[in-house]
Amino acid sequence: MVDGAQAKQASATPDGLSDEATPDAKGHAKKRRKEKTGDDGARAKPTVRVRRWKANDIPGLVACHRAAYPEYLAEDEHYDERNYRFQLTAFPEGQFLAELNGKVIGYATSIIVQLDDSHVYTYAEITGEGAFTSHNPSGDTLYGADIAVDPAYPAWAGQKFASSGAS
Repeated sequence: MVDGAQAKQASATPDGLSDEATPDAKGHAKKRRKEKTGDDGARAKPTVRVRRWKANDIPGLVACHRAAYPEYLAEDEHYDERNYRFQLTAFPEGQFLAELNGKVIGYATSIIVQLDDSHVYTYAEITGEGAFTSHNPSGDTLYGADIAVDPAYPAWAGQKFASSGAS
């Protein structure tokens, strides 16, 4: 038998649904899926947190990049843990991620560089082969080097990240 205190217990899930235990006609707990809703009755979205990333986030960045861009080889050194460490060391203020329930679901990297308007640059030139060795705090351009959102997550998660205005 389920008493009144146990009649309704909900646990959150990443998809915005909850598992709710309610007693059936015989008083046995029965689980059913229920959409989580806000005070106004609208479906509540899980909270996406946008913040600067740290060294211990790098494995999650690599996994997110591989999910978002499967056409890049795992051995591509522009997107390995070593290069993300270089990027973080060069310009930690310009590296952001979006996380949902502690999982990296998106990220953006940026660098400040000095550019000559009369020259057409390659990615490798601007980013120092992706290691951000070309970072110049006195430069005139904030260059968005990379951005990714894990395609396994709903579009609103990426929109939240893009519109966060993180600083």
